[in-house]
Amino acid sequence: MERGQELHDRFARNLPLSESERLELMEWYAAMDAEESRTVRIRDGSDRMSVQAQIDAALHDIEETSKRLLQVRAENRVLRQEILQMQKDFLQNRMTTA
Repeated sequence: MERGQELHDRFARNLPLSESERLELMEWYAAMDAEESRTVRIRDGSDRMSVQAQIDAALHDIEETSKRLLQVRAENRVLRQEILQMQKDFLQNRMTTA
């Protein structure tokens, strides 16, 4: 693997490669593509349905989290306003009792 990465690095930086190094790099690319295909492969419709169900569930979770964040943001605005009012009241009471 390290050799393939080295050749890829040289190729990506437009450094010269011999014909045998180019062939070796192409073989390494093919091996990397095959490995990626094995790890990403979705074999049949049921696997696709399972993946789609996971995506749908994740999207639902994101929607629910977004709704909750908006609720918390609104609650925080109300609390900030209440705090400001309390600070004003405190300062007014302090000024009238002093």
